[in-house]
Amino acid sequence: MFEELIVSKKAIFINKYLDEKNFLRRELLKIFYKDKVNAFLQGCFEPIMLPKFSITEQLKNYIEEDSVVIFTNASLQKVYSEKNLKKIKLQYPHVRFVLLLVDSIFQPQAKKAVELSKKGVFDLIYTYNNDDAQKLGYIYWPTPYSYLSDVIPKTIINGVYFCGSDKGRANILDRFADKFNELGVKYKFNVFGNHRKYKNFSVESYDLKDYREVLKDTLKYSVILDICQESHGEKCGLSLRVYEAFVYGRTLVTNNKKIKEFEYYDPSYMHYIENENDIRLEWFQEKVNSQYLGQLSPNLLVEDICKRII
Repeated sequence: MFEELIVSKKAIFINKYLDEKNFLRRELLKIFYKDKVNAFLQGCFEPIMLPKFSITEQLKNYIEEDSVVIFTNASLQKVYSEKNLKKIKLQYPHVRFVLLLVDSIFQPQAKKAVELSKKGVFDLIYTYNNDDAQKLGYIYWPTPYSYLSDVIPKTIINGVYFCGSDKGRANILDRFADKFNELGVKYKFNVFGNHRKYKNFSVESYDLKDYREVLKDTLKYSVILDICQESHGEKCGLSLRVYEAFVYGRTLVTNNKKIKEFEYYDPSYMHYIENENDIRLEWFQEKVNSQYLGQLSPNLLVEDICKRII
């Protein structure tokens, strides 16, 4: 999401909670911060252990400067509590905390962030889901997305690609695969979850796959398949598949009704379907004329944050 900012050296990317050099302390804190353990301890060990948070170690270098820390909801699932976040803000009066929700509020990975959003910890709260923004008074903002030049394939297969967790979608995907077989369309599905074999593909065991690698696989195909979970219906926000199609000029096939609310929705290559029978063979041959000019760049989000804080 923030690659353009990091490359431009306008931001520092922090990908770990703790900055602990001592092995024993690091391992002890890992145990204490485990979900089931800390659900009981409630951070009571922090005044004794005094954990070194990676954020505070970075903020020490900018103690007299105005700084903004952007938290995604995923970064708030384990270590950070209302108490220690407020303590950090007291230590560094020039810092502002911003929450960026990149998952809908009904998703488990957003639960902790939503709870913290009600505690006065954050100066600004953004969400990619317009319904959530209206419901909870957050600021709506499309998920920031950085263009990566090193993922573009030399050749493109006229076919369709899907990558994602099962989350109850495997049966739907199996029906789509039947349709692609009927139309003679090449397809590749990378579906992760509890291992299970379906008629046309197998669900693979959960694996952490680098997004850059996912994107390389995605862009090898002319069409991106985006399937919203039936159980969540209209709660689904827009996935990264929509941004990938817009930014890299790929045809999109999606069953998410909210595609029509996307600011840059273009029905010439973004096709909403209700089921697999709506798919048209000509979509796999069409040339996409995407009008992407950096509209999703994280630089624009940072500009908006600065304007609102000032």
